[in-house]
Amino acid sequence: MRRSSSITYLHHSSATVKLRSPAGPQTTFTVFGSPFVPARGEWAFGYDHDSERAARLWEEIPLDTDILVTHTPAYSHCDTSPKWATAGCKELRKVLWRVRPRLAVCGHVHEARGSERVKWKLDLPMVPHAEDGTELWVDPGAGTKKMSRVDLTARGGKPLENDGSVAVRLDQNNVSFSSGQQGPTDVNPASRPVDLAMTGDVPEQLSPRSRERMSRLHHDNVRALYGRLGRKETCIVNASIMARSWGNGPKQYNKPIVVDIDLPLWKPELDADAETKHTSVFVHAPKRQSADRIAQDSRKSLVSTTDTDSSITTTNSEEDISDEHFAR
Repeated sequence: MRRSSSITYLHHSSATVKLRSPAGPQTTFTVFGSPFVPARGEWAFGYDHDSERAARLWEEIPLDTDILVTHTPAYSHCDTSPKWATAGCKELRKVLWRVRPRLAVCGHVHEARGSERVKWKLDLPMVPHAEDGTELWVDPGAGTKKMSRVDLTARGGKPLENDGSVAVRLDQNNVSFSSGQQGPTDVNPASRPVDLAMTGDVPEQLSPRSRERMSRLHHDNVRALYGRLGRKETCIVNASIMARSWGNGPKQYNKPIVVDIDLPLWKPELDADAETKHTSVFVHAPKRQSADRIAQDSRKSLVSTTDTDSSITTTNSEEDISDEHFAR
């Protein structure tokens, strides 16, 4: 199933969602969904995680992604189990640093269900993919009937440091880091060097030598930083519903995880006093299917919003989700 009046299937592709219900938050976000996973055994959608294909695969994630939904976890985040010390993908982990989505949802490693809040290190551009720290989530619903909730809202007192800033197109890696006066930000990279100091996107603490080194950054890392330093944190959620991996005893189930997050309004004039509004997202990852069952059931991780009671599953083209996708 690839087309439906109520479901958009994302097979390594994006969709832009606008929640239009009059009673809802009227927020918008871009979601990228992918079913691919490092190959182990006879499961579907596998790839060699040590191959060049792995790097090319995950580099296709757009920089404007707000919510990333993958079956595999990224390396060293929500990816450990009694069977694997670290089962996540290293190439996906590198791309997480470049994209820095607000929310990264995965599954696959059932015993690693949980959440981590990753703060990215952006003031050492010559050392890409670095982290400034990871905060582990303590499930408030563990062992009780309470909701398993991750609160990333300003109302909750500790909002996620991620403004969702969108990348500026750079046509060449010719970057200068002068400390000149504030200038216009509509620089044409094709005609002259891009001066990141003009946009305030170069950390002030960098020495002139560090600034000079930054001018030799790989093009992809320049694009990851330029105009996007507001994307400081990512919340990673392993939302596995199955509590045990296949073959490890009787079935057990986890609660869905509810993520409360502030998202931008798609129609700001609806609320002149707010740039963002609180949206709740239910995240869960159904169990993985073997290759011979994919024709019957090709769904991957799902994201559902409380505003719509609908699901976004992982279309080959970016689109604006219309009203009928999210009717109550």
